[in-house]
Amino acid sequence: MPIKKKDRKKFLETIENKKDAKLNPEQKLSLCMIVKNEEKLLPQCLKSVENVVDEIIIVDTGSTDNTVEIAKEFGAKVYFQEWEGDFAKARNESLKYATGDWILVLDADEVLSENAQTNLRTFLVDVDFEVNYFIRIKNLNQNDIVSSQNYMVRLFKNTAQTKFYGKIHETVVSHINNMINISDENISIIHHGYKSDVVKEKNKYFGRNMLILEDILKDEDMNDFYKGYFNFYLGSHMSDKKDIDLAIQHLRKSIDFLIDQKNEFLIYPYIRLMETLFVAKKYNELKDIILEAQEKFKDIEKTYEFWYFYGGLDFEEEKYSDALIKLKKCHEVYHDKELEYSRKATFNYIYFFSLYSIINTYIKLDDKENALKYLKQALSESLQYGEISYELSLISTYPLLGEFNEAISLYEKLLDREKDDKELKRIVFTKLSNLYLKTNQFAKAIKAQSEIQNPEDVKENWYYLIRMLEDEKLFLAVEEAYGAILEVLPQETNSFMGRAVARLIQNKQVDALSDLAFAKKYTKSEDDLLKIALLYLQVGQLNQAKNCLESLALVPENYLANLYMANIEQMENNVTGAKKRLETLINLFPDDTRAYIQLGNLFVNYKLIDPALTIFEKVRELDKTNPYVYYVLTLCYLEKNNKNEARLSLNEALKLAPNDEALLNLKKAVV
Repeated sequence: MPIKKKDRKKFLETIENKKDAKLNPEQKLSLCMIVKNEEKLLPQCLKSVENVVDEIIIVDTGSTDNTVEIAKEFGAKVYFQEWEGDFAKARNESLKYATGDWILVLDADEVLSENAQTNLRTFLVDVDFEVNYFIRIKNLNQNDIVSSQNYMVRLFKNTAQTKFYGKIHETVVSHINNMINISDENISIIHHGYKSDVVKEKNKYFGRNMLILEDILKDEDMNDFYKGYFNFYLGSHMSDKKDIDLAIQHLRKSIDFLIDQKNEFLIYPYIRLMETLFVAKKYNELKDIILEAQEKFKDIEKTYEFWYFYGGLDFEEEKYSDALIKLKKCHEVYHDKELEYSRKATFNYIYFFSLYSIINTYIKLDDKENALKYLKQALSESLQYGEISYELSLISTYPLLGEFNEAISLYEKLLDREKDDKELKRIVFTKLSNLYLKTNQFAKAIKAQSEIQNPEDVKENWYYLIRMLEDEKLFLAVEEAYGAILEVLPQETNSFMGRAVARLIQNKQVDALSDLAFAKKYTKSEDDLLKIALLYLQVGQLNQAKNCLESLALVPENYLANLYMANIEQMENNVTGAKKRLETLINLFPDDTRAYIQLGNLFVNYKLIDPALTIFEKVRELDKTNPYVYYVLTLCYLEKNNKNEARLSLNEALKLAPNDEALLNLKKAVV
């Protein structure tokens, strides 16, 4: 037997106690939809109602894609109606064909939440009176985060009296006001329509919807409630379009039409107008609206959004203590389940912004302890609601409080938790890169940057950073930074060479030699091979150096290769070979003094003073600015006991390098 209207209490108890999707099999549920060109979104919508509804009724208003075929694949009964610019008319057409006891209404960009798929039929109780259920609509942003929520009648008893009203933003009306709010947060409809890709697809309908709204408002016989209702939506559209002046104008009209009726819908235009003025930084006008709302619609104080904008206004006016009181009131109202109005407008992001603003207000008041206290609480709540974008904003506050390591730890945990979110990884690695640099974790900074940029494109920046570390003689950090580069560019010769030098300076010769071996293996440049050879020479690895140089030195014109080979030959006591090679270089490059100097040093080492003098006097003719040449000439003249020439050479050397210790010591011998 159906529950009678007089037994409403029993009805409410019944739906509260039923938690099984298989209940109420005798109650038939019809899904009613209107669609046009929804082939991308319709499958996921219909998939979400499988095993929930008993029939699917779809009215197509002119699709040119595969929408109709997809609907039929899901067993839908498809009907056609030409679009006449009237959503309510199309909706009511779909109701005509419904045979169910109850009707569920969805749009193609919506799906039933998982919990709703399990428990929605709980509410299909056999009653003999009209029932209209408000269901929570969760609006997702691009990151699949709930950015806002609202309630709409989407499940109702199928009666002849229940119809939709309104050419756009249509609402369910019936001859009685028997509205029941399904407060369970998990029983909801997930709306994907605010995602950027969906919005882009739907933008072609934006102008159409605007024209419908403007046409509706031309009806002078429309009652004040609907004038307020439709002005609200027109103002909201204008606000989304960033046409601020028109948005303010229509939202103001909406309030004026509704104010005398004290209708609770007045919450929406007031809150949306405050939001529009706040975002546009029209603070004087915002203050006027806030004071007006307090005076004329006292219930506005039962909404958390009101307290956020009021507190935000105080913050902008640098009244931080006053702002703190109001922002905490926002927090209090949001959590007060006794307040009927506390969730009416349900712009979730505003509540999160209020917590963020409390933290920043404490920062302005130089109260780090309370800022950190609320920051920890806000992070906990953001995890509960899955607000990743909000979580990012909160974590970025820690560095402002000097808590760099805490920020790093939280970012790293976030990355570990959201491994597959590419856009999030880009944002977080950018943040981490900066924090690693701030905390002198240079190797980690390089690795973070390599996650978001092509290493080949940014490696010069990394080398610039390393050069600064080398200038500061931070060789352990240099070694680690080169190691980080090699993790992402495993054949980067310059990094192997650079790390080898850093390791040599730290007396890590075995590791340095390993790096040089890899550098030689991967190098494709003669210049790099020469650098590797020079490093081998500096650590006394003559055979390795020679191995790098042999093929290069076969070309006599390869100056540096032959210069280094001559050095090796000299160290191996192959004086003849070294002398011959250097003389060849001098003949090929008579203006380059390096081979002269090396040959002259060879003669000095073997006490061949006359040929040494000849060489260095030639170098002096080529380069009169090298103090070393005058120094060696001084030594040679002293060996020849020619103190006069020695004195002249030393004086020239001291002119060029007056503070050189070796020259100053030599001066005593000359005197």
